[in-house]
Amino acid sequence: LDFKSGLADGDFCIEFKPDPAYNGLLFNRYNDVNGTLFIELEIEVENEYSNKFTVAALEFLDQPVTAIGVYINDDGHDSKTELHPLDCLYGDLPQSQWPAWTIEKRSNLPSDYGFKVIRFLSAGDDSWGLHPPKSMEQRTINVHIAMPTPDTGKTHLYDWTSRIGTEDSAYLDTFDIVKNPKADGCFEFNVTPYRTGFGPSTIMVDFAVWWKIIP
Repeated sequence: LDFKSGLADGDFCIEFKPDPAYNGLLFNRYNDVNGTLFIELEIEVENEYSNKFTVAALEFLDQPVTAIGVYINDDGHDSKTELHPLDCLYGDLPQSQWPAWTIEKRSNLPSDYGFKVIRFLSAGDDSWGLHPPKSMEQRTINVHIAMPTPDTGKTHLYDWTSRIGTEDSAYLDTFDIVKNPKADGCFEFNVTPYRTGFGPSTIMVDFAVWWKIIP
């Protein structure tokens, strides 16, 4: 996905270009296409937090990502399609963007181990006045990240560690992760970003995931 960031139509957002298989998301209920050929991932985050969210998201530049949120037509702005609120954004970080602690972790693992760094971003969206659909709900999000599939007759053993890089806890009640790595080609966890009555919240978690192939 290709990224650009900005303050489109007065709201804070990250914009992305969907893969060709998902181009239908660019068309609203009237079959009009978004003029920019991008879809906004929109959250209403206070200015002091928006820069941190933008910097963390833009490290995905030119990388495939997954976005989860409420798909809407914004009738206040030409009925363009958006994800608003955006529940989460996640994907593999390119090696050039790996945090120092993950580089150290990789250096301490055997050279034949596979290794990747996954970044997870989430934000609450209280929106203060006119709440977008479902913005006040507490929703548990299932994150399913594909891992290399074991070859026939072989097994992958996975392990992981994580660190919270950013947490604006003044606006966040709880960040509940149930991690469930499996030896079947995936890495899963559930997260519930609780929305509060005090406004929006943001959080970033980096996961270091590694695996070994056993004949």
